[in-house]
Amino acid sequence: MAQRSSVAQLPTELLDELHGQIRDGRLTIDELTAFLRERGAEVSRTAVGRYAHSYEKVLAKTREAQDVAGVWVKELHDRPDDKVGQLLAELLKTLAFSTMTHMGEADQNASPMDLHFLARTIKDVAATQKTSADLEIRLRERIAKETVAKLDEAAKGSAEKGISAERYRELRRELLGVGS
Repeated sequence: MAQRSSVAQLPTELLDELHGQIRDGRLTIDELTAFLRERGAEVSRTAVGRYAHSYEKVLAKTREAQDVAGVWVKELHDRPDDKVGQLLAELLKTLAFSTMTHMGEADQNASPMDLHFLARTIKDVAATQKTSADLEIRLRERIAKETVAKLDEAAKGSAEKGISAERYRELRRELLGVGS
């Protein structure tokens, strides 16, 4: 097993600062090395270069995963206000990132099993989203029927209460979008 990078062993706070510098992309390897040494880290230029290159690859894979997940979400008609849709988006981002990271670390293409798993997950999540949408439609229909029944019951005595049958039908049409 390979020895862990001397840069990866640095304190979390210092690594966070280094990651920010790498993301900004303004410093050279020599400047990154000097940056770390100024903060007390004993690292070689080579170790910093390898770490920066590796981290940049992870950043590229992360951006790629976000782009791919965005396309998948768009294809599956994600609704941002829908909880299942939000879960779908997060699941796909995580799955895409994980798959791409493993492929990138091994410098290999996705195996048929990886692609099968990815496709099945997308299919399952899409089915869950459809089930959720169907359930919401059925629930809205049930509520509308119950409301119509209650309005009809209330309308039986509406003439005595000063509401004409015509006004009742207008209100029903306006409020529920239902005819007489």
